[in-house]
Amino acid sequence: MPPPRNLIKFTPRSFDADENETTTKIEPRNSTSKSSGRGGGGGSGNEGIVQAQSTPTKIPKRINSPEMLEYPRDIGRSSGQGHYMIFDILKFNSSKGTTGKNIRSNAKSNALKNKTKIVIKQIALYMPAAVDVAYGLKYNEDTTSVLDEGAAPLIDAALNAGQALLQNTTDMAGVAAQVKKAGVDASGKVEGLAGDVANALRNKVVGAKLSQQNKGKVTIDKKELFFEGVKRRTFSYTFSFIPVSQKDSTTIFEIIESFKMAMLPNYTEGLIFKGSESRTLTIPDIFDIKYMHIGQNGQAAENRYLNKVSTCYLTDMSVKYGDDRYTTYTPDDKGAPPQNSSMTLQFTEIEIVTRDAAQEGF
Repeated sequence: MPPPRNLIKFTPRSFDADENETTTKIEPRNSTSKSSGRGGGGGSGNEGIVQAQSTPTKIPKRINSPEMLEYPRDIGRSSGQGHYMIFDILKFNSSKGTTGKNIRSNAKSNALKNKTKIVIKQIALYMPAAVDVAYGLKYNEDTTSVLDEGAAPLIDAALNAGQALLQNTTDMAGVAAQVKKAGVDASGKVEGLAGDVANALRNKVVGAKLSQQNKGKVTIDKKELFFEGVKRRTFSYTFSFIPVSQKDSTTIFEIIESFKMAMLPNYTEGLIFKGSESRTLTIPDIFDIKYMHIGQNGQAAENRYLNKVSTCYLTDMSVKYGDDRYTTYTPDDKGAPPQNSSMTLQFTEIEIVTRDAAQEGF
């Protein structure tokens, strides 16, 4: 369920000239210092939508979101629990000279490398009761034959010889000695496997199983566990929406539509020639996700006790309208807004998380 509504107002994130995120001053809802650009107070007609304001002297390299949607209204601190999430909907910046938000400088993915991204919309939602993060690796158990074991030292010898050749191109005599030594060592290892080869061949001949049974022992396959890479992290969030006003209904509708439009591609003209638009799709928008909190000083900041989430795609989305039974509010020109709805989002990170990234908080 969403948190209670005795909340406080916050403004969109901003960044300084050195690409560092600056904190955001929080004002109570009854503050006399509200600005018309931040959604206004009750009855202003702008509740649920916050127009981002630019600060030219502080954000020369960033583009603020032109619009922020929030649920509940005036999301922020509630009974001392000032926790919420911000979803930045982003597009890659392909125009030279246009400012944008930098991708991580050490990005390894070709999809992110040497690119900037522009925030086109921000969505702020209450913090779910729990958020999860899982780290996974790919391992594969495979059989290694006697021939594999025999070839491995020969391959190692060839690689060592090649490395020695690159490092000592002027000392050919030294390289030759290293190659000879590597070859002798590898040959010794191969000779040591000759008995295993014979035992392995014994399994292939007629009557092999009976012969092994008579001797009271068998030759088995040898298995090894091989590391094959890192799994991409996925994040799933479910949010429940219970509007208490017409403005809430409109905001919830716009939030669901915004996620839906951002995750879907569109048909476009061909990569080189226009041709038919039935075979070429645009790449969907990307997302940045941050877990935020309100400090004792009344300022909003990223919660560094929780893991960071790197740039990702919204890969799955489901929406449920109604609960035990389907009920609506009074119809308007758009239709009858449901009294209860929920949305589940699943994101997949574009980059894998290595030890270096984990040390940065991911």
